[in-house]
Amino acid sequence: MERVLVVRMTPISHFDDDSSDGGPWLVVNNYNLRSRLIVGIEQYNSPEVVRDVFIGSNSELLIVTVDKRKVRRGLPLTALLDYLKDLSPVLVGTTCYAGSSDEAVLTARLLRDSLGVDLIKLDVRPDKDRSLPDNTATIKAAQVLTNEGFNIIPMIIPEPAAALELQRIGCCALRLLAGSVRSGLGVTNLQIMMAVKDAVSIPCIGEGGIATVADAAIIIQNGFDAVLVNSAITKAAEPGLMAKAMRHAVAAGRLCYLAGMHPEQETAALSGDSECRN
Repeated sequence: MERVLVVRMTPISHFDDDSSDGGPWLVVNNYNLRSRLIVGIEQYNSPEVVRDVFIGSNSELLIVTVDKRKVRRGLPLTALLDYLKDLSPVLVGTTCYAGSSDEAVLTARLLRDSLGVDLIKLDVRPDKDRSLPDNTATIKAAQVLTNEGFNIIPMIIPEPAAALELQRIGCCALRLLAGSVRSGLGVTNLQIMMAVKDAVSIPCIGEGGIATVADAAIIIQNGFDAVLVNSAITKAAEPGLMAKAMRHAVAAGRLCYLAGMHPEQETAALSGDSECRN
């Protein structure tokens, strides 16, 4: 019997917003995304663990792909949907195995034809380690896919001109490389990420290099709309528990942003200063 997949675009059953402001950070067509933590699932080989991570993270998006080059063996989508059907996840396609703009476009088309997915996490990583996006190739692919009606969330090395071009093309959000993918070196690109965020009006997501809950929090507390975490969770001894820790870090970061962080000072205040009396 053919499986019929129903994707519900309203808030899903397990999701209660703990980012304190309650509204969606991304609204495009029928998608209303509120969870500010996005998690990758392609590194898991157990649907039970994926479920634990999905619930622990409070995430809404289930990232799916087609790997024509068989770079990595993943879980069959049917197995995942059986374990997550009561959570009604929103499917988002990814081209994370694409090494060229043409390959990314082909992958996106296959995802839409096979699964009806039109929200695409666009990646074009031609380098050997697939750790760095190619901004020029990403722009080329985004132009083709937006013209075909896809909703595109591309990943780029933070660079204002590329970000502005992707916004002009019609991308619905941007993913900015916070540090090399899978490096675990932390957030190394914060200042240029901030410059990009300030240059555009579409939502910005931090991704890459995130190793600790502090890394996730610092991205959100600096005003980014969401953060995508993958390896830091998959490499933990208890991925579900780490996903929950990341969820709380993101919530704390958002509260810090809304509260208004104390501005950095070049010199320390003396203990008698008025700022230190409370």
